[in-house]
Amino acid sequence: MKSKLSLSVIFILFLNVVDVNAQCVTKDVNMPVCISEAYLDKAISYISVSDMDALSTLFDYGYCTFIAPNIDVYLESSTWTGKVEIRAKGSTSTNWTVSEAIKCK
Repeated sequence: MKSKLSLSVIFILFLNVVDVNAQCVTKDVNMPVCISEAYLDKAISYISVSDMDALSTLFDYGYCTFIAPNIDVYLESSTWTGKVEIRAKGSTSTNWTVSEAIKCK
């Protein structure tokens, strides 16, 4: 029974991971996009406790911003926790956001 439960949990986690190298587009949502996974973690943390002063500091220093809609992006990597690393079409730099902020084809 324990092994069946473990396999079920692993299967569900894999369903939440987006395919790497997929062509995607950003959605019209109010989600942060940051220059690193660490800054995205901080932004999510600040949002979850409603610390808008700390979030503003991340934005003021250019570490994060809100994602713009309808931008063609490529998925570079993803985590089982729902964070994704994306690269805008034509760009060589990557940014981190949450999987809910993109729609992959």
